[in-house]
Amino acid sequence: MRKLLTRSLSVLAVAALASAGIAFTAGAAQALPATVTFGTQNCDIPTGGTLGLVVDGAELTISNADTVDTDLDYSIVLNFSTTYESGTIEAGDSLRRVIPLPENSDTTIQVFDTSTGGGLIGGSLQSVDCVPNFSPAAVATIADASCVFPTGGIIPPSPGFSFTLDNSKGTGPADYEFIAGDTSVESGVVAAGDTRVRAWSLDEDTPLVATIRSVDAAGDPVTLASKTEVVNCLADTPVITTPTESQSVLSPVTISGTATAGDTVTIAVGDADALAAGEATGDAARLQAEAVPSTPVVVADGVVAYQVVAGADGTFSVLAALEPGLHGAVAVASREASAGGAVPASVSDPSTLVTFTVAQPAVVPPVTPPVTTPPVTAPTGTNPVVVVPAGNASSGTGALAQTGAAPLVAGVSGLVLLLAGGLALLVIRRRRLS
Repeated sequence: MRKLLTRSLSVLAVAALASAGIAFTAGAAQALPATVTFGTQNCDIPTGGTLGLVVDGAELTISNADTVDTDLDYSIVLNFSTTYESGTIEAGDSLRRVIPLPENSDTTIQVFDTSTGGGLIGGSLQSVDCVPNFSPAAVATIADASCVFPTGGIIPPSPGFSFTLDNSKGTGPADYEFIAGDTSVESGVVAAGDTRVRAWSLDEDTPLVATIRSVDAAGDPVTLASKTEVVNCLADTPVITTPTESQSVLSPVTISGTATAGDTVTIAVGDADALAAGEATGDAARLQAEAVPSTPVVVADGVVAYQVVAGADGTFSVLAALEPGLHGAVAVASREASAGGAVPASVSDPSTLVTFTVAQPAVVPPVTPPVTTPPVTAPTGTNPVVVVPAGNASSGTGALAQTGAAPLVAGVSGLVLLLAGGLALLVIRRRRLS
């Protein structure tokens, strides 16, 4: 496939050849006077002739230019056994060759110095994929990400996903390229009846766009599948937002913060020095195991743990009754394994220690109740005088308070009338006698 895919080197083949002492190079890479350089183009390589022909294959240049007095006898060998060409390059000259190679096939090319005492000049593993391979029956699939995705090799399951191009029902080969973000993971051709699967790892909380590309009937690039993959395999470290660092508060103290919704959050509260030393949170898993939901539990000298579940909005809060003085708070979060095992159980790192001061409550002075003065009544035989306590004064429109003087006034008035009547009778009798 000309513009979309470039077949990657076979890692196993290179390793095997390297172990056998065979050197590969994209340029001059040996101590011999002669050098060989391989071109990077595999499709439509100009042959350099007058006819303007192009070839799909490999381009190489053998140079004897650094030698001024010795000709170079050389040999080009394909796949370790087939001699493609042999000849002689005069001192100071170079030779360019374009070697046609079969489509969709890896070919090992080696160049030897066949002069007395010569050896391997250089070599390269070349792959040609220049003709579009369209297979309408090929099906591309990108698996859902998992925290324990099987790699299929000796590496244990780890966070990741897989690319799959299934050409099992195809009648011809299918070009493909697996892309992770900006990285071309691998490309090549899946033969009819075959399936290619490749695993790829993911970093925690780092979204990655996975793409599988191929070609259409015209040979133009097409996207067969694309998906954004992300894993959150470890409990995220919670953050305490209240109280803030060095804040002065009153007991009971509301300790709140943020965490991943559904995670169990354990808050260790108490002696700031003990928390700073990690006595309560040095083993976060132990702290989680010892804490009890909704019940404060002593987990270290002077340190009590509270446990809650972060709400759907990702917040948590506990109320702690604390004595006046310097205190600290640290939180850890835990997550249970998912039912299918895609997410394992985990415990987060402790949050940043927050220290705060619980202040003495303010002293409120006692309240003195108002003094009420009782009414005072004048002694009998005097004019009545009434004293009204403060707050009970009359407006002046109502009746006076009863004082007991009204009967006395009535009696005196009667006596005055009786004396007046007797005096008048006495005056009348004296007038008659005279």
